[in-house]
Amino acid sequence: MARGLENCRWPGRCQVVPLGPSLTLFLDGAHTVESVDFCLRWFREARRAQVPPGTRPWPVLLFNCVGDRRPELMLSQLAEHPFRTALFTTNRVADDKSPYSDQSNFTVERCTETARCLSNMRIWCHLLSSQQEEDGEEEGPVPEDSCFVFPCISEVMRWLRREALAAQRATPPYHMQVLVTGSLHLVGGVMSQVDPELALS
Repeated sequence: MARGLENCRWPGRCQVVPLGPSLTLFLDGAHTVESVDFCLRWFREARRAQVPPGTRPWPVLLFNCVGDRRPELMLSQLAEHPFRTALFTTNRVADDKSPYSDQSNFTVERCTETARCLSNMRIWCHLLSSQQEEDGEEEGPVPEDSCFVFPCISEVMRWLRREALAAQRATPPYHMQVLVTGSLHLVGGVMSQVDPELALS
């Protein structure tokens, strides 16, 4: 039994998925205050080993939460890490819900999902602006090109791959380190796009 526990693998928890020379995903389905705290500590350690020589790290947050979770508490924790970019998406894999997909949630309307993402982005921007004031920096809005909302996970993945190509061409090149967290549904949707057979688990 002990050997079985030792060899146990839980896809989507503390999982690193390299997607090329300039893009690595860090997957953790943390969705409580306690688990997000552990997730962030893991990410800080794990990302250090994932910076190729000669590149600059570009930490990115990909976040969503569902149900009656309190995103402001989780985002407040995550804002303690210097993410350069924050991405907010629904848990839809594609922009339309397939009746054949176990990722589809038919209990939530599209407008509700999108409104939650916009609310999460506003919370994030407020947290960063408050941090700037506390740090004595000049007060100003969070740059518009640092926060984005997407209608579905496949759109996020297209954006990340496109930006990763641009990051690779920069001098010196950047390495995008994307922490995917806040929801097991979100992590599952991302895994369905990058590792549907769980071959990388």
